Amino acid sequence: MSEVDKLQQLEEETENNSEEKKTWTAVCVSTAKQCQISKWDDQTDRDVFTLICEKFKED
Repeated sequence: MSEVDKLQQLEEETENNSEEKKTWTAVCVSTAKQCQISKWDDQTDRDVFTLICEKFKED
């Protein structure tokens, strides 16, 4: 599964979530796309992605 597919899956999985959760997930996904996180198997990239998402969850 490609990175784009994973992002798409993340977007689809969040459609049933609350508006607040949808919002931060959309930001995470768009941020990940902008950053072009290409190696999901790379721990550093995953950590960066997680940090970005955690930051938006807290806001």
